[in-house]
Amino acid sequence: MSSEFDYGNEGIGRIPPAACLSGDGVASNTQRYWELGEYSLLYRQLVDFVTSVLEGDQTPYTIRTERGRKVAVRNIGSRGLRNLTSYFDLCRAFMDLYWPDYRYTADFQLFFDCYRMHRFGQWGLGDDPNVLYEGDLLAAEIFNDFVACLRSQAIARRVRKQLWEWRQRGLEDQADAISAWFRSDVLKGSRLLPIRVDLLYPQTGVVDQDVVPRLSWELGAIGDWVQVPSSTKTRNGVAEYRSRIDVHAALLDREAFFENRRGADAELFDGLVNYICKVEMGGRHHAYHLHALFLFDPAKGRDVDRWANLIHQRWSRITGGQGIVYCSNLRPDKHALEEQGLWALDPLERGDVDQLAKLEHYVLAYFAKDEQMPRVKPTAKSRMLTMGRVRK
Repeated sequence: MSSEFDYGNEGIGRIPPAACLSGDGVASNTQRYWELGEYSLLYRQLVDFVTSVLEGDQTPYTIRTERGRKVAVRNIGSRGLRNLTSYFDLCRAFMDLYWPDYRYTADFQLFFDCYRMHRFGQWGLGDDPNVLYEGDLLAAEIFNDFVACLRSQAIARRVRKQLWEWRQRGLEDQADAISAWFRSDVLKGSRLLPIRVDLLYPQTGVVDQDVVPRLSWELGAIGDWVQVPSSTKTRNGVAEYRSRIDVHAALLDREAFFENRRGADAELFDGLVNYICKVEMGGRHHAYHLHALFLFDPAKGRDVDRWANLIHQRWSRITGGQGIVYCSNLRPDKHALEEQGLWALDPLERGDVDQLAKLEHYVLAYFAKDEQMPRVKPTAKSRMLTMGRVRK
């Protein structure tokens, strides 16, 4: 079975249209957009919610009768998990994370599907758990039933198994691919200069194509779900850079980086022998970024600063002059890492099995870890990890 998740809507991932920005990155009044930090915060909250639903057994509210009226009382949460009542007023906003045609892990898709088919979502509930609705039901009771629906559907869909396959098999497949890459004759029989970089994005967008509109969902007049401009209250008024929150945009940036190798950046690719590159979501801001290891021919030059500058120039062209590059080879604590035996980015000589093994271990630690695995893909066949030999 494939380790890559392939459920969700059919279709090619597409980038939502841009918002209308002023020159300083502030949107006009005609369009709400994803502001700095909004997407990652909501994303992590949805992860916590579905985890608490699937791993715990809490019924969010107890319903009591006081003075002849129903009252919802918050229950104690499951040990080690967030209290589900914390998400009563967030579920409506979680739907903003659902972008048509993109693919999601089983837990995210479970939420998006159940929300749309359950009256908790169809009625747009989430303002007050003690509001009484038809059938003499409190909003809290309907939320309890929504959580029960998620759990029953999770069993029917075997969501736990799918998540295990996504996480465990995905990591195993990536680790196997990386190890096979290191066992290739190209690496074993070559003198190589390894340079590892993080390719990062600016925090904010300054032109239309650099931002993503924030759209919400509501049930239409004929019973179909439609996207509408978000009415969410603005947080900071600063538009977040598209590729930090849109995995499709980040993958397109990676593709563009390795295309047209004979153009303005031919000097970079003239010395590049092999590479490995992965799109990940993480870091302090939980944003998409690229991890890359470049293997250069030392006969073309051993100056790490030169290669790092060429990489930066290339990334700058891809990102409209705004991209940021962090080169691990130039980190200030290199000497301390060498003394601890943790430095792995020394040049590779032909037949140096020990140094090659050290580099492989280092790469596996960075490129095959689950805490930065995205739960979203533009298509079923999209791959976060890619590697390749540069043909001369």
